Amino acid sequence: MLLVRRLLGWLAPYRARIAGALVCMAAFAALNVAAAKLIQPFLDRGLFARPEDDATRHAAFNAMARFAGLLLAATAVKSLAKYGADYLAGSTGQKVMRDLRVALFAKLESLSLSFYHRHQTGALLSRVIADVGAMQVMLTQLIGPAISAAISIIGLSAF
Repeated sequence: MLLVRRLLGWLAPYRARIAGALVCMAAFAALNVAAAKLIQPFLDRGLFARPEDDATRHAAFNAMARFAGLLLAATAVKSLAKYGADYLAGSTGQKVMRDLRVALFAKLESLSLSFYHRHQTGALLSRVIADVGAMQVMLTQLIGPAISAAISIIGLSAF
């Protein structure tokens, strides 16, 4: 738990970007639900409608065109929301990693020569590279998609 608090401390300067990413993720999830809800009337009232005369055939065609336009608009806005979420989450993760690397380098630079005499330099470098790489993967590739998937599941199960 202490490690999570420390990580949240590194995320604190980027609260606005994280909030923007969460808003984009919520919009993406809501538009997923909207697209799913638009498919049913598109099929029922448009594609699989069995009109008996020209007036109902025309009404079914208009309904299908209207729902197709709404689906297209929802998909376009959903794509923009997904791009915004991915961009904000990824770039924020990269910025946090930059801050972490700078702080880590400053810490390593401030250590005494006796520390480096006691520890092997290769082992230190290997550990720094591996740990920072693992943090980078977690921040840029795991947390954002996990939150987005959770929001989508909640949104789809609500309907």
